[in-house]
Amino acid sequence: MFERKAGFLALLAVMVSGAALSPVVLGQQTTKTVRTKSHLPSVSFVAETGEQKIPSEKVQLAESKAKPVSMAKLATDNAVTQSLQSAGNTAASEAASHAGSRIAGGAVGAAAGGALSGVFSQHKTQQMTYIWAVQGPASSNIAPTDQPEINVDYADTPGVNADDFEPAIVILTPSQNSWRLIGATQGKEGAASNSSVDWQIYSKFLEDRIKVKSEKLAPGKYKISPATPFLPGEYAVVLRPVNKSMKFSGADISRGRGDGMIFNSAWSFQVTQPE
Repeated sequence: MFERKAGFLALLAVMVSGAALSPVVLGQQTTKTVRTKSHLPSVSFVAETGEQKIPSEKVQLAESKAKPVSMAKLATDNAVTQSLQSAGNTAASEAASHAGSRIAGGAVGAAAGGALSGVFSQHKTQQMTYIWAVQGPASSNIAPTDQPEINVDYADTPGVNADDFEPAIVILTPSQNSWRLIGATQGKEGAASNSSVDWQIYSKFLEDRIKVKSEKLAPGKYKISPATPFLPGEYAVVLRPVNKSMKFSGADISRGRGDGMIFNSAWSFQVTQPE
């Protein structure tokens, strides 16, 4: 009797230790939690030696009263370049002071906004031109050929439906004071700080977009190349809404969040004169 009891206890110990080391089995199947890993968009050239990553640029948003007739005219407008320079100089200080002023300024800003809204509602809202640009006279990224293949991946970007956007290539227009213009559009004064999702930014967006050959590999994953060889100059890969009437929040555009971050993304490169 004692031997049978000891044997049973030994068997029970083996079963308990085995259960501690083995996964729980339900109907001979183990349950697994699959998590999708989110990441930021990335762009790279497809080269013979492998992929050549193109770093993303810091895109600057500025506003001006200049009319968006053409990218060339905006590039030579002194008010536009001054606005870009001013916006670039203050961006860092605003970011540094934002954290400290968030608590103290929240209630004051709300009260001031309420008072000012009554004043502005009595006047016609002025139309402004909003300009997207990157700093520097030329990109440090050199295209491997004049007709390169480019991989674009913005799948699993937080807060973004990848199928709402598609990659494009635009010509960058050099301006005064070492800026390269990406594009521009008009909007109401204060549109860039409005949190309402009501700004159809791309419906009348001005940019020099070139024709590309595009292959969709999966939602948010594309392989693109220019339909014809590039001429020497400055270019950028950008992400644009499939539906030109898509509405954005100006606050998300200014702060680079969600759809605003996608629209503000740019990867610049240079095509050099063949030797």
